[in-house]
Amino acid sequence: ELPDTFTFEKLTKVLMSIRRVSNQNMGPGPERFKKIMSDFINLLVFTDNLKIASSLLYVVSEKKKSDLLLLNMLKIFGNYQRVVKFFRILAEKEILGTVVINSLFLGVDSMVARGIFIYAKLFFTNLHNRNDNFLKTILTPLLNYVFQLEDSLEVDPVKFKLTVSVEDRQKKIDQNFEVLKTLIIDFLSLLSQSLPQIPKIFVQIILHFHKRFIKIIKKSYFLISNFLFLKIICPAIVAPHLFGVIDSPPSTLSANRTLILVSKIVQSIATGVKFGQREGYLVPINEFLATKMGWVEKKVYERVLSEKEQKEVVTVPQKAQDRRVSIGMRAEWNRNGGQGEKSAEEKLELGEGELEEAVGMVHNMLEDD
Repeated sequence: ELPDTFTFEKLTKVLMSIRRVSNQNMGPGPERFKKIMSDFINLLVFTDNLKIASSLLYVVSEKKKSDLLLLNMLKIFGNYQRVVKFFRILAEKEILGTVVINSLFLGVDSMVARGIFIYAKLFFTNLHNRNDNFLKTILTPLLNYVFQLEDSLEVDPVKFKLTVSVEDRQKKIDQNFEVLKTLIIDFLSLLSQSLPQIPKIFVQIILHFHKRFIKIIKKSYFLISNFLFLKIICPAIVAPHLFGVIDSPPSTLSANRTLILVSKIVQSIATGVKFGQREGYLVPINEFLATKMGWVEKKVYERVLSEKEQKEVVTVPQKAQDRRVSIGMRAEWNRNGGQGEKSAEEKLELGEGELEEAVGMVHNMLEDD
């Protein structure tokens, strides 16, 4: 627990101050302030187990505040090219607290899943005007087609107007299913051609997870479908404006509904789960889905595993170069496979006084600010 005097707002202010610090130059300011800033960056970013960083994310329970902390943390770790390391440590911590393996990295309570979603929005929004934007490449043709439609490609009978006859309604549903199938085929084809454009940072994250958790998560493509599709591609289909693909949200309810339907079908293909009673109106497309199941495993899985694992190029701030190991956090997380004097659980627990020392540093920074 943080002291009552140390508020979420103060912590956010400190993280935003750290974001403004350049990689190599602390800039003008009192030497004491620069030393404190450097020490805190070292403590936050460059310790082997990132215990302070991962622990600070859990000091607030409200999701909105927690996501704001995640956003600031990701920007900081991105500045120092430590994003893969950051996600790796978060994943280790989440695994230690997970009883049901099948629930790993799923749902709103998963810090890893929320982090991937937030980082993807941040990453692709920054690529808004670039031609090599992976999401813009695969989504632009789909969006252009959907936005010029007069009506949605609705296939749920209950969403049709009561004035439409049963016969006309079924005829329209059958037509819409055929158009949706064509859209999905074209989308998957373009996605297949564009796989080399998947940003390496996301490939590296998935590759790290694949190698680290292959013995825990037997189906490796689960990681690919979860991170790449459920947290990036499918959300970007529904809300392309959040990922810098377009400037504003879809302007009509019909376009929004069609994009939701496309996202549901793509998600089903990615996860290998057919539609059931919960979304019974989509059951008629299951036969089509059966011909596409395994597509993710075959295409995207090959793309990820073809990538040679590379170590991140760590950028160390000048003042922190001689102080990269501090406060007793010297053990490399994966050294000796978690064997040795401390267990994995003990390594992720903050030592006595460590969080207090971090908070003290932050208070000093606020006094000098």
